[in-house]
Amino acid sequence: MVLAVAGVAVAAGLAGLYGWRWSHEPQFPIGPRLVIILLILLNARQNLRQYRYAGVIEEMLAGTAPGGAPAGTSPAGAGVAPGGSRRPSA
Repeated sequence: MVLAVAGVAVAAGLAGLYGWRWSHEPQFPIGPRLVIILLILLNARQNLRQYRYAGVIEEMLAGTAPGGAPAGTSPAGAGVAPGGSRRPSA
């Protein structure tokens, strides 16, 4: 998560810097710099996606479903046993 936030912060800082330089020097080549900013933002998005997937995998290895329910149950806990049969009602 830290890498994703840091990537967005770096991209915002570079966008501000390059925008300021372009406003003071109209001949400043802004196109290649915008591509660099775009690549940094895409990398930050990928870092966030990897963080989320790592959380899902961690929950799976710990024996819980992504919603916090025990593994093998339905998301709402609708009385379905891990084998797929209905639990007896009390």
